[in-house]
Amino acid sequence: MSRDLQRAEVWTTGTHAVLSTTVSRRERLLIAAFWLLYAVVTVVNVLFGGRRGPDGTSDAVIFWIAIAEAVGWALATPLLFELVAGHTVEEGDDALTSGELLRFVLIGLGVVGLMTAFGVGLRAALFPPRRGGGGPPIWFAFTNNAVLYGAVIAAGLARAYSLQSRWREQRAVRLEAELARATLATLRQQIDPHFLFNTLNLISSLVDRDPKGVRRMIARLSELLRASLETGGRQEIPLRQELALLNAYLDIMRMRFGARLDITHTVDESLMDVFVPSFLLQPLAENAMRHGIEPLRGAGRVEVQVHRADHELVMQVRDNGNGSLPDDTAPDTPRNTPVSPDEAGGIGLGNTRARLMQLYGPAASLDLRREQGMTVAEVRIPLPAGVA
Repeated sequence: MSRDLQRAEVWTTGTHAVLSTTVSRRERLLIAAFWLLYAVVTVVNVLFGGRRGPDGTSDAVIFWIAIAEAVGWALATPLLFELVAGHTVEEGDDALTSGELLRFVLIGLGVVGLMTAFGVGLRAALFPPRRGGGGPPIWFAFTNNAVLYGAVIAAGLARAYSLQSRWREQRAVRLEAELARATLATLRQQIDPHFLFNTLNLISSLVDRDPKGVRRMIARLSELLRASLETGGRQEIPLRQELALLNAYLDIMRMRFGARLDITHTVDESLMDVFVPSFLLQPLAENAMRHGIEPLRGAGRVEVQVHRADHELVMQVRDNGNGSLPDDTAPDTPRNTPVSPDEAGGIGLGNTRARLMQLYGPAASLDLRREQGMTVAEVRIPLPAGVA
């Protein structure tokens, strides 16, 4: 979803909804086809409706007169569409103003007069008075063209309001995308200082007991922070890069707990290039250390597992402590069971859950449960289409 959000585009000018005034090539073809059909219908109506003039006008002449008039309207229609679409509809007010109506009427008088003069002149040239004149009276031609002008303007307004509706939908998508990006940036900014604060507290607690270990830990923290900066604030990074960040953190934990901590990895290598949220696994590991390993008196074990399940990428951090769940006898909790930020290890997991919701919606989940004597923090996100 996140990369899709970045592709959201919209037409904007200030706070107004500016409709596109460009008639597309496809629309021009449809306009030409419509007026050609109109010309054919007109010819059929004249030839078979008993409206042929008394001068015995040939069928070919009647056809070409209808075509010429249709061509005139086919050329005028895109211009009228662009004129209508060029008007700006204020937010919450889709009605035409009296000034706009007057403008369309004045333009209509000019267009209708021009089309009428064109038709009358064409007939006069083809049917001179000495041959009996021919063609409808001027008032009839003017009325007919006025009706056609009104139909074109109505179609143009329908097109304009359709574009307006589409613009509003696109603007809503853009605003939603901007809100999501702002929320994600805020959550990410909270996670990084949170992690740094906790790690510095850990280093401070070891200064007197293990000065050499503290120096190694500071060096490893420096490497971790440098690797974090290399993400460039991106919300998603390849899984291999995310695992490198996680391993840098786990190395610091190894220095702290020594031989008392055993860490294993089981990762499907075919998933290494799949994009996942940056700094996704570190809060899970920190939760395991803080609530699972630290309270233990004996050896601690942390397992990092990454695999696929149907169309989902499943990432787990498992530990042999009780974590934030009551005891080993607690039943396995169902998937998607809500866990409050306090219960889930504070701001780290709370923000992780919020980021997943922003990035993937209900398609992603973060769950804590007991399973075979282990506390399991599991994240599921949808696999992109095409991942083998």
